[in-house]
Amino acid sequence: MKQIILILLFSVTVISAQWSTDPANPQSLGSGVQAQLAATSDRGVYVAWLSDGNNYQVYLQRLNSSGE
Repeated sequence: MKQIILILLFSVTVISAQWSTDPANPQSLGSGVQAQLAATSDRGVYVAWLSDGNNYQVYLQRLNSSGE
């Protein structure tokens, strides 16, 4: 009986989740801190930041001159 209730509760939370499908307007799941930028010679940029969850994690993303 407990398993059935847990499965139903889990199913309801997954079914009712609302995520943005528009890549120009992504869903924000948190905020980053200490963002740093470094330009490249081909007009791109590296962006680095820390997540501000329970354990900080380092992220690095490279964007080209078109922002991709």
